Amino acid sequence: MTMNVNKAGFEQRLARISSGRQFVPDGVVVARPRAVPAKKAPRLGNALYPLSIVMAFFLGLFTLFASRYARFHLLGGAGAGADVLADYLAMDMAMSMVVSFVIRMATNMKSPEHLAAKGLGIGVAALCMHMAVHRAPGLFGLIFSDAWVRGVIASTQPNSILFLTIGG
Repeated sequence: MTMNVNKAGFEQRLARISSGRQFVPDGVVVARPRAVPAKKAPRLGNALYPLSIVMAFFLGLFTLFASRYARFHLLGGAGAGADVLADYLAMDMAMSMVVSFVIRMATNMKSPEHLAAKGLGIGVAALCMHMAVHRAPGLFGLIFSDAWVRGVIASTQPNSILFLTIGG
């Protein structure tokens, strides 16, 4: 007798499982399942990827400028003239790498292409920022100081690239 009852209960469970219904005890409220919306494909596809590499380059330019700005104000305005060329160039690039690493952690620019573009931006800014000082001394005088701008202009030539800290 118990064998027939157990067999009947087993067959009822198999029928319930095969029908797809779930057993819900009395008093339990089950919410209706929600349909998960399908993700939309981006309209632009991968068109913003080249722009992100250009932005990484400009981010590298900005990080060197920001590190020079921070160093200038932390050291009390030191670093005018020849000091900009020789003494602080390595420090500026190292600080830029640290700032770039922090920005890398905060953004999604982690690919080798983005890292190379940021490094190129840091290098270009390190070698060519003095040209921007020659072209806009008033703006840099507001940001840094007039003495710093005069020192950079006196120690560098306007259309030169600093290579091995020698203004050509």
